[in-house]
Amino acid sequence: MWRKFSAAGHAAFDTAKPYLDKRSEIQSRHAQSLATFCAELEQIAKAESVDWVALGKGLTRGRKKLHELNEVPANQRQKLARKLKSTLDKANAAMQEHYQLVEAEKMKLIRTASQLVHLPERSEAITQAKSLQSNWKAAGSLWRSKEQELWNQFRAHLDPLFSELKNEQESIVRKFVKLR
Repeated sequence: MWRKFSAAGHAAFDTAKPYLDKRSEIQSRHAQSLATFCAELEQIAKAESVDWVALGKGLTRGRKKLHELNEVPANQRQKLARKLKSTLDKANAAMQEHYQLVEAEKMKLIRTASQLVHLPERSEAITQAKSLQSNWKAAGSLWRSKEQELWNQFRAHLDPLFSELKNEQESIVRKFVKLR
């Protein structure tokens, strides 16, 4: 009886062996891919001039990779999970530090924009406002809700200047049309 049972077990195993080998190969590739991803994300976060867009995308990919941990071999899963979480924490800390710097820079631009109304020359104020807008873009971006909140504050100081300019230009056009 034992010999029949053992022979049936070996036959079943021999039938499943190609599947198990292929699964092990796929899991090993996932593990290698995850290790490579961690190294790349650490490299992006530690770079001298960080590509913040790439780091943000890397963080998003890393969070998705947390869900893919079941696709790596069980004996490597815990080690890779620790490595991935550590890498994500470091990258997130770098990103948060960047966000603080960007927010401080944008707050300075808002304060500068609030002073433009006090300039005696409107043309000078408009020129400075355009310069501030390009500096705003160059300062970088934040998460969407904070970015929108700061942008609204910034625009609240600039919109009156531009609406005055628009009204002035429209009146010039109206005068020109009447002269024709």
